[in-house]
Amino acid sequence: MSNFDTVWLTLHHTLTSQKNQHRLCLWGRNYYGLACPLSRCASQHFATQVRATLRPPKNANKGVHYLVYVNWDYEEYCAECRGVKVARGDNSAKEGKLREKWGPKTRGTMRIDTPRTVVDRKGIIMTWILPEVIPQKYQEEVYLATKSLEGTLASNLRSARDSTSWRSSPGLFNPDSDYIRSGFANLSPAWYMSGRSHKSDEPRTTPVLRQSIGRLFLHTARDAFAIMSGVLFIVHPEQYQMARAIHMKMRGRGCCADAIRNWPSVQSALSIISNRETPFHRDDQSRMSWYDILMSIGPYDILMSIGPYDKAPFYLSPIGIRVDNRAGTICAFSGAAFRHGVRKCSQSRISLAWYLRENIREGEAVEPANAMSQAVYREHIGSTSHKVCLSM
Repeated sequence: MSNFDTVWLTLHHTLTSQKNQHRLCLWGRNYYGLACPLSRCASQHFATQVRATLRPPKNANKGVHYLVYVNWDYEEYCAECRGVKVARGDNSAKEGKLREKWGPKTRGTMRIDTPRTVVDRKGIIMTWILPEVIPQKYQEEVYLATKSLEGTLASNLRSARDSTSWRSSPGLFNPDSDYIRSGFANLSPAWYMSGRSHKSDEPRTTPVLRQSIGRLFLHTARDAFAIMSGVLFIVHPEQYQMARAIHMKMRGRGCCADAIRNWPSVQSALSIISNRETPFHRDDQSRMSWYDILMSIGPYDILMSIGPYDKAPFYLSPIGIRVDNRAGTICAFSGAAFRHGVRKCSQSRISLAWYLRENIREGEAVEPANAMSQAVYREHIGSTSHKVCLSM
């Protein structure tokens, strides 16, 4: 088989090799989303399922070039991004200066529909793009789980109609469809209410997770969500270990211990967005050195655009990137560092974003993870070779 150096195949073989079956079993037992821990037999069965069903996309073995290098320093870029307000329309002068300095020097975009990482000149892995990595079986799990929450999604949208936040603006949502009703929900076993922090308050469990419908949601998609933690373990092992340390410490908190034990991810929060156009924006709840993990599902192929600029899809200077985000595709990047958004689409879609809130890390006094680098990735994974395959 040719070209085993693709990012996806590295992920695939690491997740499914015999050597790593115990890790899959660990995810199955500890991050499965069940009220009762899985037996060893059940978690081994889950590991076997993953190994049997995860498969590379159709174009994974066509000798595709998978590294995209940019000739600038990610840490310098992040330093200039700090202080930029995240609300849409704010600080346009600052964004204009960022666009002028870091934006693409030529017109046009690069369409990506194959496994890629985007790497800076010092070897920082800024973005992972993993097309169609989640098999249909697990996409269906996520769909059925989200379908069970569609009453909550729609109710949240109705309740927020007077909100000034664009995130709940009715004009950005498509009409309900037979596939899924439109709306949104934020789920977390422990997060601080707006305006609160670990210095003044205890974290709270979001209301839906205190209800049986929330527990049903986690149970229905438990396999898929366990895999998402596995993906984070591969693409950013330091963030995974940090998040796991936070997760374990918070199990001792009486205010939300039960919800944390049932939570199927090391990430602290999940946002579910159904049938919404998303204007280009930044997220300010996480760190620029951490990945948000995005997954999209739907009865179609959609185009997902992520990038730091308004007038194009995913741009990283001096390269413009447009991600073909087919159903089952995973993108890992910092929503704090890069402006990102989803263009209007006439068809139904569900987007899920897993992320870790910085104030949760601060509250548990765990050391923050650094940005992911090629050197750390090689040490973590083993003898993975990275080829220079695209010169710009």
